[in-house]
Amino acid sequence: MKKLNLKKNDKKKLIWAGVLILLASGKELICSLLPDGSRADFWIKLGMLALMGIVCFIIISLDHRSD
Repeated sequence: MKKLNLKKNDKKKLIWAGVLILLASGKELICSLLPDGSRADFWIKLGMLALMGIVCFIIISLDHRSD
């Protein structure tokens, strides 16, 4: 496994990626507090998918820069 050469800005991106992953894993807890069939439930799930897409983009961009 190769070691990534991370700059200070890259470390901030990784921290944000970790925060977004924690938010996405807490999605079920948030959705369980809402009434069934709520429109907010749909928007929370859509938002979490978008956040996971952003995390994937950050990780892929860091991986390509390390080459």
